[in-house]
Parts: sequence; structure tokens; C-alpha cells
Amino acid sequence: AGQIVAVSEHPTYNKYFKMVKIGLPIDAIKKRMEQEGVDPSILDKPPDEMVAMNNANNKGKPKNGTGEDAYSKQGGEESSNSNDSEKNKEKEEKEKEKEKAEAAKDETVALNEHPIYAKFFKMLKVGIP
Repeated sequence: AGQIVAVSEHPTYNKYFKMVKIGLPIDAIKKRMEQEGVDPSILDKPPDEMVAMNNANNKGKPKNGTGEDAYSKQGGEESSNSNDSEKNKEKEEKEKEKEKAEAAKDETVALNEHPIYAKFFKMLKVGIP
């Protein structure tokens, strides 16, 4: 028999419930869920509602309406392209952060406005310990 867990602790859904907990807008979270192929109506359930572990709703792959994965018709090309673009975005963000850090060496700014540390102050502001 399948294991039963609270929906907020389910491996597929727990990150979305964490987003709710830190105060992100529900509509934005639901849009993200749709983009990732996860049923957004799950957020309408109470976080302590019990669900089966195998209730993973297509494992995050978008469906094309025929029951097949949207990427399977293209031989996985779309999937690899999206992974490459995500990696490129991450590299660009890291490079920008390094550039900001180098520029910050030349000028004095408040710690909560510093390019490297500002994100941690934002986390404190929304209540992340």
C-alpha cells in the first residue's frame, strides 16, 4: 500500500506550500505550478490534508492534452533546450552578482543595500529565520 502524508509535506507539493508560508502571492505560485505541470488547485486544500505519496500528478512534466508528455513528441529537444536556457540564466545571474560585488568594493553602501547581502535582509523581512 502507498504511504500517506500531509499535502504540505508531499515531495511534489511541499515547495509550493513553503512559498505560501513565506508570503509569496498565491496567484504567482499557482502560475508557477501550471508552468511546471503541477495542478494548482492543490493549494486550495488545507496543508494538513492527507494524500497518498503516489498522488504526484505527472511528476512535473506538462501534458499536451492527449495524455502524453508535451516534450515526448519532440524527442526531448524542448526539454534539453529549456534546461540549457535555465543553466545560461543561472550563469548570467552569477556573473551579474560578481560584477555588482566588484563595483561595490569601490563604493560604500548600507549593508542591507549591499548587492551580496541584500537578499538575506529580504529573507529576514519576510520572516525566514
